[in-house]
Amino acid sequence: VIPPETQRVLDFLASTLAYPHLPAEVRRLQTHASWLFIASPFVYKMKKPVNFGFLDFSTLEKRREDCKREVVLNRRLAVGVYLDVLPVCDTPVGLRLIEGGPPVEWLVLMREMDQEGFLSHRLRHGHVTRETIDAIAARLREFYRTQPPLPASEAALACRRVAGFVQDNFTCARRFIGQSVSLAALAAIERFSTAFENHHRELLESRATDGWIRDCHGDLHCEHIHLSGSGVQIYDCIEFNTEFRHIDIACDLAFLAMDLDFYDRPDLAHHLVDDFSNALEDTALERLMNFHKCYRACVRGKVESLHSAGDTVPDDERAASLALARRYFQLALRYAIGGSRPRVWVFMGRVASGKSTLAEAVSHETGWRVESSDCLRKNLAGMPLNERGTAAERALLYSKKMTQRVYDGLLDAAMQETAKGHSIIVDATFSLRQQRDDFHQACASNGVAVHWVVAEAGEEAALCRLRERDGDSSVVSDAREEDLALLNSRYEPPDELADEVCTRLTTDGETEVTVTKLLAALASHNAVHT
Repeated sequence: VIPPETQRVLDFLASTLAYPHLPAEVRRLQTHASWLFIASPFVYKMKKPVNFGFLDFSTLEKRREDCKREVVLNRRLAVGVYLDVLPVCDTPVGLRLIEGGPPVEWLVLMREMDQEGFLSHRLRHGHVTRETIDAIAARLREFYRTQPPLPASEAALACRRVAGFVQDNFTCARRFIGQSVSLAALAAIERFSTAFENHHRELLESRATDGWIRDCHGDLHCEHIHLSGSGVQIYDCIEFNTEFRHIDIACDLAFLAMDLDFYDRPDLAHHLVDDFSNALEDTALERLMNFHKCYRACVRGKVESLHSAGDTVPDDERAASLALARRYFQLALRYAIGGSRPRVWVFMGRVASGKSTLAEAVSHETGWRVESSDCLRKNLAGMPLNERGTAAERALLYSKKMTQRVYDGLLDAAMQETAKGHSIIVDATFSLRQQRDDFHQACASNGVAVHWVVAEAGEEAALCRLRERDGDSSVVSDAREEDLALLNSRYEPPDELADEVCTRLTTDGETEVTVTKLLAALASHNAVHT
């Protein structure tokens, strides 16, 4: 609930008469921590009287000091944008944006920037090129070079604090399980982060001694970058918590790289990281990206979740924030189990092993597309997906020639999707070693990694699933109980698949439990091999 004294200020600032230049209109926006009043050509920013632990605006004096810090710090990367700190004073004639009475609130006065110049807007409209990223990178490199490395003891402490920041995200996010993130996804993200820190502790700690811990921006995502004829402006840095700014350059840069991924431009994200790695001769940058990008995606997921829970947020805005939070947590999960580079995830196993159910569940958690051999087979034959063919039709449908067409189609789909920078799930039995060898070699020749998920079910569970298919119109597969023995006799166990490219798991239990185990196993594997 908004305190009465705060509501009074909000009502005042909503009026065009509150501003000396008498704008034609005033638009109000809000974040989880501030209200913004757009009174062209200016923007007035008012802090919310909140305390989130990592951010404390609970008193008037704290809000005043934070306003002053915001102006000073943001002038480093946003020239001419941050103009002043203004009081809202209680005068004999009411609230006024002039001195003449006791201040009841403090505002940051900013110059308004046109919407079309924001990097987020340009990305949504397809107006961002490598040259755009090069201009932003040049501005950032200049900034980082002006920020001296933190003293050794302070830098070492900053390195150790990262683990606490990561855990704080999880503590906050648990409040939103079932709303913006699932329990299985959050557990996998936490598993990856913890395992990465443990396995790569020496690398993380070396960043302090190597001079990469500096006073950075701290909130470097696309909505905070503006491009115009006058150059690149980067605004709204973290001013409320110095510890969030005293970070590894890799962690700062990862925010922008993550957001480029979020806007479905992984090509630009890779270009940005490669550019910085080469220009700064930072050979460890690429190895650190998955960890820091996962952390940054969680930050955005947390912030959007918090915003959705705000007392003053309208229902449509609340729903939009939750949708954004889900997408950011989904992206964090992708980093946790698969990293930043596209790969093919093959879900394979004997008939009724549960591989298709598992593939669909992981697709739901990650957003990766599923290419199913069952669906592809019937599409190629021009048959309805949910109708079981006659014996004669099935003989043609599962002939050697048609099966080859199916596996060729699966490979084509995988190559097309990964060429776009997207991972893909391939759902097929892959019962023959030759099929697996051919698929793996073809992917390797195109520079695409493959990870095999082998679903294994006991005979009783398999028989139960096959019996449940009778009368179920949603089933695409034609395999039934009477086919089990024959199909199993033709199945060549994937013993040749090494542990580093394969995860095996039993699917006899509940799907939710199996998915949780799989995501955790993939996260642990990725943390070690990233």
